[in-house]
This record gives sequence, structure tokens and C-alpha cells, in this order.
Amino acid sequence: MTNEHFQALLSIAGAKPDAEGWSKSEDERLVTLHASNQGVGLTISKIVAIRLQGELVLARTDKGDQFVVSLLDVFAASVEAPKAKTRQAGFR
Repeated sequence: MTNEHFQALLSIAGAKPDAEGWSKSEDERLVTLHASNQGVGLTISKIVAIRLQGELVLARTDKGDQFVVSLLDVFAASVEAPKAKTRQAGFR
């Protein structure tokens, strides 16, 4: 993945950086990264915060797990659709 590809991912997710540099989606969209090195694949799903530190991608999941992978090893990413707002029954 290139830096341009990574920036496009953040743009699609609508992610904005916080004070610590972690980019988070304002509407709680989850990101999935797909990485591979020497034929071994790794999928990191349910990412809520992500940041680029040099050539490293740091990712934090909704359960608090943290991952560090090389930007060059990441070959694809996906962004979950925004959560639909449910309508409640009755008058408000």
C-alpha cells in the first residue's frame, strides 16, 4: 500500500485525527486491513482507530487489541457502511 492509498482509505472512512494522531471515523465506521508477508496473510478487522507512523501502520480494534504492520505489507482495506439509524415506534 502506498501513502496515497492509505490517505484515500482515511478519506473514504471519514476519519479525522485526534490529539494523539489516531484517525477515527466520526460515524463509528469500522475498517478492515488485509496484509501479507512471504505468503502468510493477516486480516485485521473491526478497527476503530488507525495511524501512520513512518512506514508502520498502527491499528486499534473495538476490543482494544493493537496491531503494528508494515505499510508495504498492507495490500487492501475495506470500510464498513455507516450504521443505519433505527426508527423508534411511537410519536416523539
